[in-house]
Amino acid sequence: MVVLWGLREDGPLAEVWRCLEDLGTPVVFIDQREATQPVFELEVHPCVHGKITGPDCTFNLNEVRSIYIRPYNFSELDTFNAVDPGSEAWKRAVQFEESMLAWCELTNALVVNRPGSMGSNTSKPYQQEIIRKAGFKVPETLITTDPESVAEFRRKHSRVIYKSISSWRSIVSQLTQDDLTRAEDVACCPTQFQEFVEGTDYRVHVLDSTVFAHRIECVDDDYRYSEKARIEPLELDDALKARCIELTHQLGLVFSGIDLRRSLDGEWYCFEANPSPGFTYFDQGTGSISYALARLLSRHS
Repeated sequence: MVVLWGLREDGPLAEVWRCLEDLGTPVVFIDQREATQPVFELEVHPCVHGKITGPDCTFNLNEVRSIYIRPYNFSELDTFNAVDPGSEAWKRAVQFEESMLAWCELTNALVVNRPGSMGSNTSKPYQQEIIRKAGFKVPETLITTDPESVAEFRRKHSRVIYKSISSWRSIVSQLTQDDLTRAEDVACCPTQFQEFVEGTDYRVHVLDSTVFAHRIECVDDDYRYSEKARIEPLELDDALKARCIELTHQLGLVFSGIDLRRSLDGEWYCFEANPSPGFTYFDQGTGSISYALARLLSRHS
């Protein structure tokens, strides 16, 4: 049996669910919007066992052989807007979420990806050091709360981009003269600045030991928010594939989305390794990544 955990409207989860059903794999979807309804019984003595009882299904944990998770912060979901944080319903939701996270860490089932392994993405500076040790080049970086340091960094590199240092998604933008007029804001929020590396963007998805690579042609700073991006699949050379697989494994991940840029002089820079990639943007209607992930989950079932 495969368990999916997250929101039914989440694109990657919905696609994998569809593929699993096409493959005839038994699957249970646990929707976070219904977190107050299921009951989780979890014991860890001498091994992990228990069961989940919900309105639509009941199953023993030892029936589950693989789990794909994309959990959101349940407290921010619209269905909980009217739920009192001091109520029994809220308490049940908290307990269920905590039990799910604990189970995903402790189970012998395949988990894509374990919550603890996703932690490197909560600190981009920390993850950047792992990326560097994996053999990729990393842009010169400044993390600061000092406005003068920002101005000095821009004078040094001329073209600079800035973004969040946390896991919160932010739009990558080039630092302009107008931005410098509000540089005092960094005093209240540590911000990451990097030298701008001119070149071509690549997105590499690593699933276990399989690599899916796409080249992105885009004139905007952040292709994720651009209507002008052109994406095409391609094959990477074996050495680069191996480096991407090794980085994924060093991060403790089964599935990753790695952001690369090949500079004009042929150097490979790595900006980030996403532990919960929204890969449907790159499937381009082929379903290749969706089916590969569904088949991986099915094999373990």
